[in-house]
Amino acid sequence: MVSVLLTAMDTQRKPTLDASCQFGQTALHRAAWGGSAVVVKSVLQWINPNIADRHGNTALHIAAEKGYKLLVAYLIDDGRVDVDSEN
Repeated sequence: MVSVLLTAMDTQRKPTLDASCQFGQTALHRAAWGGSAVVVKSVLQWINPNIADRHGNTALHIAAEKGYKLLVAYLIDDGRVDVDSEN
């Protein structure tokens, strides 16, 4: 479903998924919390991976806290993730 929605987005206008909820979490935060590599891979191209939620957590922090080693590796391998971001 995520892939279908992202495919339907207007790529001519450089869409972004950086919008956040009342907790400051983006779609990437939620995907990392759920441990879904498929969803993370789908949304990562459309979002700034370094956005922190209201607690200072990035998607990388959440994936690491949850123990999702493969997801952490994937986020780091993306190359845009600030691995020095502290919380």
